[in-house]
Amino acid sequence: MTSQSGHRTGIGAWQNSGAWANPGRMAFMSARVYSAALSVADCQTRFEIAALGSAAPDITANLAELWDASTASGVTLPAQVDSANNGTISNGQIVQL
Repeated sequence: MTSQSGHRTGIGAWQNSGAWANPGRMAFMSARVYSAALSVADCQTRFEIAALGSAAPDITANLAELWDASTASGVTLPAQVDSANNGTISNGQIVQL
């Protein structure tokens, strides 16, 4: 995700002298970025939905972007809010569980 100031965000990697470096193996299911801090109650609800299968209403207020690995295809990880934030899978593979 590139911010207005041009910063890039990596999930599961870091930048070393401008190049992405891979820290090792990682399992990725989904990631969310919010434009405001979530309350403790909102964080608890997100955990209950994601990890425990809760049927509670999802937290969508201030959701800036969402990536879901189940929608990945080839090397593309589609962004769910704004396609300008589509991700690229580098040095990895999609494994269906």
